Amino acid sequence: MSSNYDIKLNIPKNNKNIIPEFGADINDLSLTVEYQTPYRIRVCISDVEEKRWRIPDSVVPLDKARSDVKEFNYDFGYENNPFGFYVNRKSDGEKVFDTISERFIFKDQYIEISTKLPKKSNIYGLGEITGPLKREEGKRTTIWTRDAPCPVGENVYGAHPFYMELRKGKAHGVFLFNSNGMDILYEDGKLTYKVIGGILDFYIFLGPSPIEVVEQYSELIGYPCLIPYWSLGFHQCRWGYNTILKLEDMVDQYKEAKIPMDVVWIDIDYMDSYKLFTYDPTRFPVDKFSEFVAKLHQNHQKFVAIVDPGVKVEKGYKPYDEGVEKNLFIKRADGKDYMGKVWPGITVFPDWFHPEVEQYWTESFRHWLSQVPIDGIWIDMNEIASFIDGDLGNLSHQVNEVFIPTGDQTVDDMANTVVNRFSITQTIKNLFSKLVCIITFKKYLSVNNPPYAINNAGIEAPLFTRTSPMDAFHHTGITEYNAHNLFGHMEASMTHRALRTIRPEKRPFILSRSTFPSSGRYTAHWLGDNYSQWDNLIHSIPGMLAFQLFSIPLVGADICGFNGKCEEELAIRWIQLGAFYPFSRNHNMINMPGQECYQWEKVKQISKNWLEVRYTLLPYWYTTFYHAAIKGTPVLRPLWFMEPENEDTWNIDQQFLVGEGLLITPVTTEKAIKVKGYYPSGIWYDFFTGVKLLQGDKGQWKEIDAPLEIIPVHIHGGKIIPLHCRASLTTFESRANGIKLLVALDKEGKAKGGLYLDDGETPLEQIKDKYTFINFIAEDFALKCNGIFGYEDQGTFIDEIIIFGTSKYEGQLIVKIGENEKSIEKENIEWEKDIGKLAIKGLGIDLKNGGFTLSYK
Repeated sequence: MSSNYDIKLNIPKNNKNIIPEFGADINDLSLTVEYQTPYRIRVCISDVEEKRWRIPDSVVPLDKARSDVKEFNYDFGYENNPFGFYVNRKSDGEKVFDTISERFIFKDQYIEISTKLPKKSNIYGLGEITGPLKREEGKRTTIWTRDAPCPVGENVYGAHPFYMELRKGKAHGVFLFNSNGMDILYEDGKLTYKVIGGILDFYIFLGPSPIEVVEQYSELIGYPCLIPYWSLGFHQCRWGYNTILKLEDMVDQYKEAKIPMDVVWIDIDYMDSYKLFTYDPTRFPVDKFSEFVAKLHQNHQKFVAIVDPGVKVEKGYKPYDEGVEKNLFIKRADGKDYMGKVWPGITVFPDWFHPEVEQYWTESFRHWLSQVPIDGIWIDMNEIASFIDGDLGNLSHQVNEVFIPTGDQTVDDMANTVVNRFSITQTIKNLFSKLVCIITFKKYLSVNNPPYAINNAGIEAPLFTRTSPMDAFHHTGITEYNAHNLFGHMEASMTHRALRTIRPEKRPFILSRSTFPSSGRYTAHWLGDNYSQWDNLIHSIPGMLAFQLFSIPLVGADICGFNGKCEEELAIRWIQLGAFYPFSRNHNMINMPGQECYQWEKVKQISKNWLEVRYTLLPYWYTTFYHAAIKGTPVLRPLWFMEPENEDTWNIDQQFLVGEGLLITPVTTEKAIKVKGYYPSGIWYDFFTGVKLLQGDKGQWKEIDAPLEIIPVHIHGGKIIPLHCRASLTTFESRANGIKLLVALDKEGKAKGGLYLDDGETPLEQIKDKYTFINFIAEDFALKCNGIFGYEDQGTFIDEIIIFGTSKYEGQLIVKIGENEKSIEKENIEWEKDIGKLAIKGLGIDLKNGGFTLSYK
């Protein structure tokens, strides 16, 4: 069979149209199959004339098929009457995607296709959804971006139609490249897609290991961007820092408490009447604000500010006037600018498809950043979020007041009061009053209320709920119905390009709430408006793990919760867990008590301890992010990544691995002083003491002590973890402290690991040879280091090596660099024979001189 071919399908017309209420069938379809790589196949079903909506290459550029591949680990087959196809993995004969004999429907606004699943399938991914990592049978997953405060089981901010299935110990992945709304049902031994537009463009990844599936998916959609080193530090944010004095006080209190903190954040408080690209002239005068940020920079700290996409409708306001002049805003059906309601009042929204909007966005940022040297950008409310359903219409003059939560209101509570005041019913009446033609009105009904209702908000809410009408349109007539799920992703990519243009020598740092496949190329993500509740702490773990599957590795939840009041014990357990979030940020609401780490005396000390642990681990974190950037390797991993054939691991989503070597077992229940965790096969050492938790050829469940001050952390035998020798108050200062190696030997006395170093801010493609990448290999006492040694700046020396699990210590230890040997003085060696721990200090090995060997003489 040819590796690339097109087939015209004439779907047989049965005796009657299946589901006639969903419209007429489209019978003339084309099937395109591409054998793209040895482990990736594309199967595309579309209309023959190719007039239906497809995501443009400029929005999500995908990796192309290889032209030189001769062998493929899959077969493809299909039947035409009735239509179905399958993809078969050659190595084991497993049909990883099989639609044969399942119902297939292709209509204008409803497409249905199913793939068979074995009993008790293991499906992970799909969403963004708050809840377990593994998809539950009998449930419907909805893909539709939506502003909502983390309701369990409902669609929220991101749209990721990708899943991984674990079957018989092997993994494969399936990606539907489609931006329309959809439901995905897992029931009756099959997975069923119900899509309300576009085409079926499947990419299937053969794995067979879970890590390989993520890497193969990342190769297709684009590898995550390499993050700035400072972004791995601790971040402090709050909606409510409404003066420079409050920001200064917060920074001073962190310093006084000696709690590490790298990045200060500000919410919409700094804006003039919440208008985009402005500074409040009284509370945040530009000169004083700029001085504050400059002082942060002198202390090696950074500053991040929020930028919402809504542009206030106000004549004389430059971003609005320029956008109107150049016709840069999304339009409603009658051709006028679509108007929503967000913080500043009436707002319009940039049309990311317009060819002139990039220059508009870039120059707006250039002028804004020229006033205050802000380091990173936080883009929010980009689902698109609005406080009313659909367009304001003629109501616009009535709703120009600012809305802010009061009392114990959440943002959702406040928004619901706005929705109730200005409903879509009134908006429709306004459309009538404007004499919108009947043809437009029919279109309005068909896209805003399509024949099949996806399970939006868990209640099949209209698509325009708390967002734009679906007949709003972009440049060249692209409707919001087709492009809604792309808005946040396109804002992130546009912002990334703007920052690269303005600061070409710096890696951009962007945090986005709404995401789509390939957003990781441009942005990090946080898990949205969570609550100060134990359940939300629990849900943060599968939330982070899901985004590793989606190839957006820099992710975290608001530590201590965004909505509600955080109690002391929850704060302690959350900061312990948050110290191991890839993106570690404390953030909460304007009308709730402050929850900075210094607010409670006990939390203050525990926060200091665990954030210092995080800062010592920075070289390990950074090296894992480097592997993500060059290969797509996930930073966090569920335990089934380590033992995919072990069914004990398949449902675990309250423990996780950081990289290959560290296992985190957080306490997730109130008043608990013990925690039960699963420990895969091999040796596991306590990260701090080197004491063996267990060792064996099979994994075990084990209950371990976890008093209030402790989150259990273990290192797997066979791994070498690079650390900073000690933590300082910032990542910059910690880097100057040099490197310590933690060597955890396996049962054969071996271990391996790596270290990546660069300046932490130069874009990856500009680094050239100014980086260091080292491989470490240990066999009992013999430790070898070799690699590339091009980085010659901060902290490029190894001063300490700690070995766990060694069986003996005798003789003279020698460090050899090139032809030069150095004996280790006995006073620099600590030997704990009872646990097999050897600590060697004062080494002073300068990595600028190349590799080294540690051994006995």
